[in-house]
Amino acid sequence: RPADYSKVDAAIAAVPRQLNQYTEASVAKLDAALNAVVRGKKATDQALVDGYAQTITVAIKALQLRPADYTKVDAAIAAAKKLDRSHYQDISAVDAALAAVNRNLSITQQAQVDTMAAKITAAIAALVLKPGPQPDPRQQQVPTKTIVNPDRYLPKTAEASGWELMLVGLATIFGVISIVFFWRQHRMAV
Repeated sequence: RPADYSKVDAAIAAVPRQLNQYTEASVAKLDAALNAVVRGKKATDQALVDGYAQTITVAIKALQLRPADYTKVDAAIAAAKKLDRSHYQDISAVDAALAAVNRNLSITQQAQVDTMAAKITAAIAALVLKPGPQPDPRQQQVPTKTIVNPDRYLPKTAEASGWELMLVGLATIFGVISIVFFWRQHRMAV
């Protein structure tokens, strides 16, 4: 007579469908319990078969949810820490959003974690800069130096010096040709 596997089948049916929400280590223990089941045992091995069911049930209860992804929260916190607090009128909304961060949420509560990041980002975006220092009308303005004729201080460029550059270039070319010519003449004579 074969062993009764109804408890094993019931335990297998209780395995959650979305195992990707659980830590790899706890899923590995569940997989080991499921893979340990040997079908076709006889009634004399019923205690062993019931042990399979018990092991699977314990592994299901031991499944641990993965922690939520806090990447966006960490980025928002980093942005908040870079703020120069002295430049803003009231930074209490940012402080409140930072204080509301709960680091103990699981993957099933990811929406709450994303909301925390959004609140920090919104609080940063809503910051109002302090007004800049106003010039004191009692202070006398220092006159700035103005250049009356700016052309007098600027070098002459472009078309005004084009013919001069052309003459220098021609003289250089003529000089190089002369040197080569005399060098050849001298070499042939030797």
